[in-house]
Amino acid sequence: MTYCRSSAHSWSAAAIALPLITLVQPALSDPLHKVGQAEAWQHEQSGWIFPKQVAEFERMLPPYEIDGTYDVGAEYEHVEKSGRTRATVHVYAKDSAAAEANFGAAKQKPRFGAAESHAHALAEEPCSIEVAVEVRCRKVTYVSDTDAEHSQLYFVESNDWIVNVRTTTTGNPAHTSALTDRFVSELNWNKLGTVPDLHAAR
Repeated sequence: MTYCRSSAHSWSAAAIALPLITLVQPALSDPLHKVGQAEAWQHEQSGWIFPKQVAEFERMLPPYEIDGTYDVGAEYEHVEKSGRTRATVHVYAKDSAAAEANFGAAKQKPRFGAAESHAHALAEEPCSIEVAVEVRCRKVTYVSDTDAEHSQLYFVESNDWIVNVRTTTTGNPAHTSALTDRFVSELNWNKLGTVPDLHAAR
């Protein structure tokens, strides 16, 4: 009888301990936090801000994590009579394993997520961004074989971060290039690499 009571007691103690062990397991922190009153989101690791509105573009959905890592992104869109332009903004750590964080690999994809495409790089040129932090910007313009769609890659590097902006449009390419240049220049570059005070911003 004594043995049975001791065994039952040990089993009961183990059953209580298990959920306690589960509770103290470390959890990965969420890299994205909503800040302010204008539906903006901030990336905790880089300080980057994803506003609801950038130039003529509007963010389509809340930003997202990429493949369960601290890399993050968001999609924006601008629609007018002449066509529709979409922009994808991804922020990667400099040591990210993502292919899109490498300029050579990113350049091979005319559109983000496209395994195959009937487009090829038409031009590669430096791009200028007026920003307090030191960055290097390269712009690649693509043209499709059918001339029905045009896309661009803006690849921006700071000391610790990569910002990859891809745009795709069905509108006039000359007009759209100016539109997307303005979108990229008005992104929150001065927040890149800062240490955010998320609690004060909420």
